[in-house]
Amino acid sequence: MKTPPEVLVRRQAYYQANKERILANHRAPEYLAKAAAAAREARLLNPEKQRAANRKRRDKVKLEVLTHYGPGGVLGCSWPGCSITDVDCLTLDHVNNDGGWHRKNAPKKRRSRGGGAVLLGDY
Repeated sequence: MKTPPEVLVRRQAYYQANKERILANHRAPEYLAKAAAAAREARLLNPEKQRAANRKRRDKVKLEVLTHYGPGGVLGCSWPGCSITDVDCLTLDHVNNDGGWHRKNAPKKRRSRGGGAVLLGDY
């Protein structure tokens, strides 16, 4: 059921008149705890919806990472001559298969940089 426009106008006017008080209440620890409990309960009551949201978020991050590390910042396999662009087939890996060495020897601040490439996964 859609909210009538006059109700929306009334709500907006109330919010503008009481904005500071409303925002202060929304920052209060007891409000935040209550909101967190409500969110937790909603997640438990809707597991399929939660899984779908998580999958969507994971897919978005995977696409961003594979595009960033792809050849020339474009989604695709970094292996010479490979033209695969399917996100489900691509994975992030070290070109020289030296990920263990890189993890062990690289300084902590530099561990997540360099040596990585987008490659075709084992299917």
